[in-house]
Amino acid sequence: MTRENDLHDQYKKEIQAFLNKCGLNCVDYEKVIESENGKKPDIKEEKNDILIEIKILFLNEELKEEQRKVNKELRNKGGTTYWFQETSNFRGHLDDCRRKFRSFPSKKTMVIFVNEMGHQKQPLEELISGQEYFTYSIYDDDSCKLTGYGNKDREIRKDRNKEIGILGEYYPRENKIVLIHNSYADKVRRVSFSVFDNCEHIEQKVYRYENGEVQFNSRVAC
Repeated sequence: MTRENDLHDQYKKEIQAFLNKCGLNCVDYEKVIESENGKKPDIKEEKNDILIEIKILFLNEELKEEQRKVNKELRNKGGTTYWFQETSNFRGHLDDCRRKFRSFPSKKTMVIFVNEMGHQKQPLEELISGQEYFTYSIYDDDSCKLTGYGNKDREIRKDRNKEIGILGEYYPRENKIVLIHNSYADKVRRVSFSVFDNCEHIEQKVYRYENGEVQFNSRVAC
């Protein structure tokens, strides 16, 4: 098995145990229905009928080379400049989840990410927000003013990834999970906040994009 597969299996077991400690009832769904054809989500939470997919964000070869360059410059010069690039496998993971969940049209759904991106690591909120942009205009008097801003290439929209009710991120070192409810998800896919109210180490938020602004309205489970 590859390192990616090993880590996926490790984190799947950790997340399943984490959620069960919260009083949920998670089972390894791949084993339960292994006799059926086709790829299936990793975990099923049986009390609330939620399908959960686990995804690991890894550095691709281009980003690994960039990491080696950054490390070398830090050793030789004591400093460096780095520009964040698009986390391409984030989009690919969402595409894969969307296809899997379509085979279960009546189920609530979640995707939980574990970020192994090293120097490229960005919070899930930033990945969901897309690429931030600013528009400036220059006037006849040579003045420059900000005339527009927003986020483009957003993966969570009214017309995209509606099959995913929640996007989450597992932080193994902090022993916590951040769940971001997708306000654009189809109603049948959504999971109630109350499901996780007894989970001490789960933070819940709601994602919206309104009037050109990304919004994450927080709610911390007590």
